[in-house]
Amino acid sequence: MESQTNSFVSKWLLRKLMGYGIGDIGLVVSSAGLSIWTEWISFPNACCLSVVRASDQQVIDNDIANSTSCIVFVVSESISWEMQKERFNSLLAYIPDESNLPLLIFSGDTYNEGYEYASKYIINRLGLNGLNRGKIGSSLVIFLVENYTEDHANGFFDDDKLREGLKWLVSSLPVQPDATLVKTHELLLEYLNPQLELLNTHVAPGAGPGDCISVFNNAVNQLAEEILAAANANYSQWPAPEIDLLERTSNERIYAEMFLPSIGWSSPSRIQPLLAAINSCKIPEFSYDLSWLNYGSHMGKQIQDQKKLLEECLARYLTESARLLDESQVVTEVNVMVQNCVGLELRDSSYYLAPRWVAIFRRIYNWRLAKISTGKFSEAYVLTQHLYQAPAAAGSNGTTQGLTANTASSDVVDHIMMPAVSTGITLDEIIEISCDLDAVDAQPVTLPPRLPVHVHEEPQALADNNGVHGVDEMYIPRRVELGEVMPIDTDDKLSRLRLELGEVMPIETDDKLSRLLEQCTKLQDRIDETLSIYF
Repeated sequence: MESQTNSFVSKWLLRKLMGYGIGDIGLVVSSAGLSIWTEWISFPNACCLSVVRASDQQVIDNDIANSTSCIVFVVSESISWEMQKERFNSLLAYIPDESNLPLLIFSGDTYNEGYEYASKYIINRLGLNGLNRGKIGSSLVIFLVENYTEDHANGFFDDDKLREGLKWLVSSLPVQPDATLVKTHELLLEYLNPQLELLNTHVAPGAGPGDCISVFNNAVNQLAEEILAAANANYSQWPAPEIDLLERTSNERIYAEMFLPSIGWSSPSRIQPLLAAINSCKIPEFSYDLSWLNYGSHMGKQIQDQKKLLEECLARYLTESARLLDESQVVTEVNVMVQNCVGLELRDSSYYLAPRWVAIFRRIYNWRLAKISTGKFSEAYVLTQHLYQAPAAAGSNGTTQGLTANTASSDVVDHIMMPAVSTGITLDEIIEISCDLDAVDAQPVTLPPRLPVHVHEEPQALADNNGVHGVDEMYIPRRVELGEVMPIDTDDKLSRLRLELGEVMPIETDDKLSRLLEQCTKLQDRIDETLSIYF
């Protein structure tokens, strides 16, 4: 404002860019140093909003530079270049790195050396050549004097020159990030579910707690990276906060709220607490020893004890390690997990607990995701073109690579996982059907051998075998050969043999066989009754 020429240029540009008042067509907000212009294209298909800020102060603050997508700067030979350069640098100080904004420089001065020379001269005096291209991506100098000749100018500024500069400015605008509002827990599940499906297939047989924890924490990391990438792409903190000045009932405001991200969606004050809440969803390592699952329970004798031990491990993990539940909640939750997500396998004569870890950890995931399913952290903006895509096959993004190797060395039972779909039968019902705990707890039953007819030598004494129980542990003299003819004079030996066998097998075998047959019949009846719903 130190010269008359510069004053004329500034006032002329302010009128053109800021408008004369609300009476101007398309000007919906007008105040000191601020204007908002609207332009409807094929109403009501598209609405263009332009926010213009102006300042003639020596020092430019953050209110002017924040969410800026382009810069218009006025220069004059009548003002000290050091002062103009200082003012320009104060503006750049508030422009984020990597913004790559277009810079349009207007001048009302005349130069005898020609356009190219004058443009380079102005750029050099502002120090643009030495700037890092991260803040200013491109620049153009426009001379506003109309009908300039070597001798004189006619004193008018050219509208066409102004339009030329503004068209270049619009064509050089950086592309705003294509951000989409998503439910944070839904996007996390989008990353997680394909990995869990892989764990339920032959790709990772026998997947254990470590695998379930790993894929979940990887999905949490992917979600955090998606949100951070979208925020980092919005260098200028678009859209401008002045949009809140639009009337709430106006079409422009309705369209802005419908199609634009919320104001401040990528600001550090919003992103940092959001990322902290997401990262807090990670679940800790399952450090409890499960090697005892590899040791079966013969005929189901210890299966109830093993079930209680598994319940204890899960309860301690939920309350002490993960700190998901309190004492009043954990009893019910653990009971549901064990009854619905643990099966029973029979191998040879031993029963093994077979936890379906994916089903168990799905319930743990749900408790964890409750933190970001509601409230201010339930939504976030991510790039429409996601960084991560749901894998179509194992190892497509590296998340599941090595699962098979990790599982092979895990302490859990190495077997093909049972289907995650519940059969509707609880673990207690399966144990009752399969193990027949009443028979297990009763006096062990042994099957009688056929009486020997010939003995080669005296049978070994069985005194050391007292207390040995179970069908498969029945002791019979090893040197008795069945089916041979015994001489008549061996009656005494046969009598002694029967007395010794009496320590293991009662002489009255008919009652034993009858009771065994009765127990088998009862067990079969219970199995038929339970399975009748499927036939």
